[in-house]
Amino acid sequence: MNRMTWLLVAGMLLSTGLLAGDNAKKATAYFVVKGMTCENCEVKIKKNLLHQEGVIKVDASHKAGMVRVIYNPSEVENTESLVAAIDAAGFTARPVSSRIGERRWKTALSPSRKKHCDAGKAKKSCCAASGKKKGCATKKSSCATKSQ
Repeated sequence: MNRMTWLLVAGMLLSTGLLAGDNAKKATAYFVVKGMTCENCEVKIKKNLLHQEGVIKVDASHKAGMVRVIYNPSEVENTESLVAAIDAAGFTARPVSSRIGERRWKTALSPSRKKHCDAGKAKKSCCAASGKKKGCATKKSSCATKSQ
């Protein structure tokens, strides 16, 4: 191989993290957040968390009332610093276990759940809109907004 080919291969390996030592262990933390009501709230929380050292990725959903943070555990000592960053943005956060957080995250953002809640809100019969299970078209125990 010529020099240009080696450079291309090395560049591809670096971008995938195979040579850069990017194989650092990653952890995921989930938080239930109160007061997050719109996309602007999501952006504010994301910005605050991404300024924290060791935070790799942040996903926020005002509809689910949750935030998912992927971070490097060797750089983030505990999740209290992440809670503090969310609180500093003007919201109230509390951590939930990864098992519960992952389940709630998937359930709240699933297309069928979103469709159910959106349709119910339009008809004023959704359990999230009415605050009651009665009238919930799918007989599910909660909608995305109710699971907070």
